Amino acid sequence: MYKQDKSINNTQRIAFSKKYALIGFALTLLLNTSFSGAVEESSSHIDESKENSGQRKESIVVITNLMTQEESIAVHNLRSIFAMRLRRWGKEDRLEVFVLPDDHPTHSSFTKSILHTFPHNLRRIWDRRAYSGTGQLPNVVSTEEEMIEKVSNTPNSIGYVTKHHYRDSAKVVELER
Repeated sequence: MYKQDKSINNTQRIAFSKKYALIGFALTLLLNTSFSGAVEESSSHIDESKENSGQRKESIVVITNLMTQEESIAVHNLRSIFAMRLRRWGKEDRLEVFVLPDDHPTHSSFTKSILHTFPHNLRRIWDRRAYSGTGQLPNVVSTEEEMIEKVSNTPNSIGYVTKHHYRDSAKVVELER
């Protein structure tokens, strides 16, 4: 029996390993597709259940310091700002980016509905840039009230809050789709 196993030639070994590699790839692809579909289905189910239970998803607004000249911002630029890739408005104005903690519901809503990503993906981008030395982390504030205070008192700053928490001490920036 051992001699029979040794009698397999290299061509047969290569064909055998290719066959199982292809099967492994197909299974991985199938599992990833099924998993991402399940995540999308479960998140839409959660959103529907919140709407049905009377809990309305609050609208998020992007805010800047009152002295900021920008009245509107393109969503792709907003993604670059919050990914800490775009660090300046104009040539000289250095941006200060303020965010809420990763587990804050407003942060989750902001990243999903406006930036079209998940909070953990944004965290991964920040960490990669900060720990590789090519960027820095955003300023984390603990509450929406603190966000408004920091943004209103810091020149060239940007952040986000729910409309419910918004006050006139900061300026709302319109989003260009």
